[in-house]
Amino acid sequence: MNKKRLILILAGVITVAVAAFFTFQVIQSNDITMTLDDQLDQAKVLLDQDQIKESINLFEKVLEKDPSNTEARIGLANANMALSKYDVAIDLLDEGISLKPKETQFYYFLSIAYEGTNDLESVASTIQAGIEATNNQALKELGEQLDSNVQIEVDRNYVQQDFSKDLSLIWKKNNGVKLPVEAKWELENEDSGTLTEETDTSVTFTGTDVGSVKISTTVGSITKETEIFVEEQVIEEITFNPSDVEPLAIGQELALSVSGVDAAGEEMEFNPEWTASKDIIEFGQTEGQNNSIVAVEEGITMVNVSYQELDAELRIAVSDEDKIIETGVQGNGTVSISPEQASYPVGSEIQVEAHPVDGWEFVGWSGDLTGETNPATVVVEGDMTIQAVFEQRDTHELTLGIEGEGNIYRESLDSTYNHMDSVTLTAAPITGWSFDHWEGSVSGTSEQITVQMDEDKDITAVFTKNPESNESEEPTNDAPEDNNPTTPEKPDTNPNPNPDPEEPNPEPTPEPDTIYYSLGVDMSGSGTITKSQQGNSFAKGTIVQLTATPSNGWQFVGWEGDASGASSTISVTMNSNKNVRAVFEQIPETKYTLSSSVSGEGTILPANGTYAEGANVTIEAKPATGWEFSHWTGDLRGSYVIENLTMNRDMHVTAVFVKIPDE
Repeated sequence: MNKKRLILILAGVITVAVAAFFTFQVIQSNDITMTLDDQLDQAKVLLDQDQIKESINLFEKVLEKDPSNTEARIGLANANMALSKYDVAIDLLDEGISLKPKETQFYYFLSIAYEGTNDLESVASTIQAGIEATNNQALKELGEQLDSNVQIEVDRNYVQQDFSKDLSLIWKKNNGVKLPVEAKWELENEDSGTLTEETDTSVTFTGTDVGSVKISTTVGSITKETEIFVEEQVIEEITFNPSDVEPLAIGQELALSVSGVDAAGEEMEFNPEWTASKDIIEFGQTEGQNNSIVAVEEGITMVNVSYQELDAELRIAVSDEDKIIETGVQGNGTVSISPEQASYPVGSEIQVEAHPVDGWEFVGWSGDLTGETNPATVVVEGDMTIQAVFEQRDTHELTLGIEGEGNIYRESLDSTYNHMDSVTLTAAPITGWSFDHWEGSVSGTSEQITVQMDEDKDITAVFTKNPESNESEEPTNDAPEDNNPTTPEKPDTNPNPNPDPEEPNPEPTPEPDTIYYSLGVDMSGSGTITKSQQGNSFAKGTIVQLTATPSNGWQFVGWEGDASGASSTISVTMNSNKNVRAVFEQIPETKYTLSSSVSGEGTILPANGTYAEGANVTIEAKPATGWEFSHWTGDLRGSYVIENLTMNRDMHVTAVFVKIPDE
């Protein structure tokens, strides 16, 4: 080895050592060069990106230097709550309050931390302590919201003499979960009944004598009260006669009656209130077991009968010359009609389509339409009821394994698939290896296969190492580049140690240069493109796999440029410079309609609206003066004034208001 080459090697070693030392120093000094504000900003970015542990590290460094930093303390508490380390967050926020007792945010986030531990009493006491320390209006509103989210839950406030009713205190948390909580219960007096504790979170009231009694319960600073009415007979079932009504013509009159049985199963006389969800009929009277209605307008309404907080409903359809098409579902999905109208002329054609939700499949129609065609065309001949039947799909697990060195590419990273889903798998060896075959649940030697998920699958791609060549090794793309290449010394194969000096050695044949081509990728819409090999320049003949993955709410449409097709994974052979574009388009948003009506006097906010599928809608019942809210019916049940609905289909809700008795 000549002296010059030795010097170059030593220089390279020294350069690497210096670079390593410098890098180490930069890493070690990074916290020093970054200001506290820089560290805090970076920590918040990491937290937003769900890099929780990294954000915790930076938040802690800021607090070490500045324990009074409110943002860092709250950020560290939130990061720990994201890891369900609520006790750590509680300690951090308690310490913050001791440092800054008038900092409103500490009380707010501490109440959230206690909510994570399901400790209602501590949530209430934290908010109350914050109000006393700061007199903050936002904390007062938070306390009011908490109070409204805690209610005594009982299916009805009527109990038949010698019968029982269970009561629980329910906390509706901010995430919508309803949680029974331990509480202290108290009976005003035992003139009408007794109270016994059944579990840690429920009590049982038993009615002994006719009358009413107040029951209260307390958790920390929260106290709730309800009134139970004990009657000789309490209705448990209401039946309409007739129980099924054919569509009425406008102007047609119909006699209706209701009967009922009490908790003992005995028939009883009662005086119910009659209402309708839509004003397309007129009642002969508003009370009593016997009534009559007159159809005045086309449409569909629900007749509601209410007594002792028990409701029963009867569907009434009114049609004139046009006919009404009513749809329903069995299972989980929706049905749409096109065109969408209140009624349809006889002989007109409509299209009905079933839309299953994820994990369900449409299996057929029932009612006035049969078969499995979807969408289906229907000729209107009369009033019709059409029901779509959905069944839940079976799911299967896909387990992948690799023997040797290589990768398996697929269209998604899901491991659970619906029954009969198709999954395309592509085996891609790394440099120096070749794909050999598939084994396990499938077999074959094709690099790309399509698997039908009719059962759980366990599939392994087998790669084999390429045999090593005896010839001089050629440099690969993975080898480090030598900035000062030299020709390696070759062994002397001449048997004559003293060759003729006049006979020159033959010049070595130069090896051809490797040709490289560039691969450019871009996209239209929102998504990502991944390549099976890193880089933008590839040797001639290299096969590069591209996989297009759409963002949430988008779908992959196809490839443009120097590639085409609709498969999300394609192979590009690098035989020229190429540019490939993945095209994504936004998935049309599914929307559902929320409609409402009231029984009694009051309003619902919002009353109606159209919402995206999966949207959470908060509705509130507001009674008119002299009335109070009783409960919800229709697609919502319960007695909370404020409720949440998840819009997974068209919905109709009714708020039932009752008149406050005159004192």
